[in-house]
Amino acid sequence: MISGDLEGKQRTKVFTPLRQQSAVDQAVDSLLTAIALGEFGMGDRIPPERDLAGQLQVSRATVREAISRLNDLGLVEVRRGRGGGTYVSATWTSEVAAAAHRTFSADWPQLKLLLDLRSLIEGLVAATAAERLTAPCRRRITATLATHASATTPNQVRQSDREFHLAISEAARNPYLLELRDDLAAAVGVRFGSEPYVEDTAVTRRAKRQHAELAAAILARDAIRASEVARRHFKINVEAVEGLRARTDAETARTQRDGTFEKPK
Repeated sequence: MISGDLEGKQRTKVFTPLRQQSAVDQAVDSLLTAIALGEFGMGDRIPPERDLAGQLQVSRATVREAISRLNDLGLVEVRRGRGGGTYVSATWTSEVAAAAHRTFSADWPQLKLLLDLRSLIEGLVAATAAERLTAPCRRRITATLATHASATTPNQVRQSDREFHLAISEAARNPYLLELRDDLAAAVGVRFGSEPYVEDTAVTRRAKRQHAELAAAILARDAIRASEVARRHFKINVEAVEGLRARTDAETARTQRDGTFEKPK
């Protein structure tokens, strides 16, 4: 039996809170890695202190100190008054590259397994959505696809991408499956649940083309096709993470070798 096979063995912990020791340093690294992944773009507002504390599973005091450090580094701007909040003011610096390098170096084997599991779950979600599609879900998938297709700015692209995939997840009509997908997205996305974003026209075109293929398969109730397209589409995320890891490795090696850092052109 499975339970017997697992008896006496340590189970892998997939979703764990930040360790209490050096919590501020880890919160800073998580925020910087999220910026490196494009989860928070230039000018984006970072979630409020209370939300960040819940996402990072640390105290609000820890979040406050982490934001203060990012502000001192010139990576975020804290605005007061109406429309106030914390906004990203730089997206690629030596500090961002170093934080992402530390994150990937420490967790890369686990992250690869999570990316693989996420790919499997995305296929299951798409197939289930195709099998259980209702008229309201059909309309929402169609509407969110149209919104994403017309998105032009990075913020519009990221937001409409989230809405499109959320519409598909909800069409599966199983809250536990949706929760599992969200937990995996948070784990892969350094606890923030957004997808890695690459500001590249070719990648955006490829994603929009695959979104159209995915929607067509689900609306046609073709579960097998929907699963195949969803898993192929998720490779964009895998490539984004692997590409960022290679870039941070190169930047770290260059900085250690000659003290220089290649800024974005």
